[in-house]
Amino acid sequence: MSEMNKVRHTIERGSKDAASILDDVKEQFNDLVEEAKEKRDVFLDQARERGTELMVEAQKRGQKALKGAGTWIQKNPGRAVAVALAAGFILHALYSREE
Repeated sequence: MSEMNKVRHTIERGSKDAASILDDVKEQFNDLVEEAKEKRDVFLDQARERGTELMVEAQKRGQKALKGAGTWIQKNPGRAVAVALAAGFILHALYSREE
């Protein structure tokens, strides 16, 4: 085999090895991408579920607070009017200030 043929053969073999390595890297990268997508989907499902739980809990607390406020107002109508007036005066003072 001539020197030229040896060089050509070595280059062809190296080219095939490089292509094989590149294919392996592509496959590993695609596997990592798929794994990341699966983890993302699991995380998003858990976040949605937790968000729903938190929203339901917040609604329950809000309803309880509203019911408590209504009960307090019924038991203390005079104080309720005084608190409302005081809040109104404070808000008016804050928003009517000239800057």
